Amino acid sequence: MSLLLTEIVNSFEKLDLVVYLHRLGYTAPPASTIGTHLALAPKVVAEALAGLYRAGVIGTRKQDGGGWSIDRAGPWSDTIDVLVALYEVDRAALLDLMRHSAFDAARIPWSARPGKRSLPS
Repeated sequence: MSLLLTEIVNSFEKLDLVVYLHRLGYTAPPASTIGTHLALAPKVVAEALAGLYRAGVIGTRKQDGGGWSIDRAGPWSDTIDVLVALYEVDRAALLDLMRHSAFDAARIPWSARPGKRSLPS
């Protein structure tokens, strides 16, 4: 799940979007409906949907690509189920896990930072 949180569902907007689509099951709302329900700007929704689609988390359910749902045949389907279950049971623990994943992904050793000297031993 760590890779999912650091590389794919790496924002609160994406988390909300994944949980929303998971709850809908096989219903496939268009981006405009998703944005309205989640109170997100159209650009934010479009960027989140594009990222989740590229990662294989979601897929289109309509021929014209106008509706979105969790891709049950995708590589992340089981992990998304666990993610949403954790969200439902203990949202604070999930947010803490997201925070730690973000910190771990952003950690750069002091000596590897440009223009920084190694710390004295």
